[in-house]
Amino acid sequence: MVNKKIACVIYYFGKKYEGLGGCAVNSFKTFHPDIDLYHIDDNNANQYNATKHLQKIGYGAYKYLLAAEIMLKNKHDKVIIMGADTITCSRLDDFIDNDEDILATLDYPYQLHIPTIGAITPDNETHLNADVVCFNKVEPILEIVKLAKRFYEYAEQGALNYVVWSGQYDFSVKIVDAPYEDSK
Repeated sequence: MVNKKIACVIYYFGKKYEGLGGCAVNSFKTFHPDIDLYHIDDNNANQYNATKHLQKIGYGAYKYLLAAEIMLKNKHDKVIIMGADTITCSRLDDFIDNDEDILATLDYPYQLHIPTIGAITPDNETHLNADVVCFNKVEPILEIVKLAKRFYEYAEQGALNYVVWSGQYDFSVKIVDAPYEDSK
């Protein structure tokens, strides 16, 4: 792999998430000292333009808008988005070594179905997790932000699954831990 500039975005707000979020940050740093880690919390959120849009777009899409802003502003080739409840236990080589536009992980095995829209995922083995995902270009991130409100409580997760499974987009995708039954 050509040497790429990679970022990781982890955000959380409020005292209640400090312990868990701090563990997510520290565990990621342990295995990825070479990746630029952007930890956004109550102390630094106002440094980002995305924060101005938080109330309008919601917390899920906000995480993605932060990632797009960081990727563009700092000229990163790749951005990993991690939920504040995600503990890193090894190097994320599947994200680092692959160049598909979207590198995703699986969520629990159920078919994502939104009553007003219908089935989003093809089946119960292909539901993608929006909290552990990687992008090699900014366009799919911005599309997910744009669509997130449409998916109500599923927000960015519904939008990610729609972008990947609807057939409306031409982004390359790899699910790094599929099939579900073989996933660690």
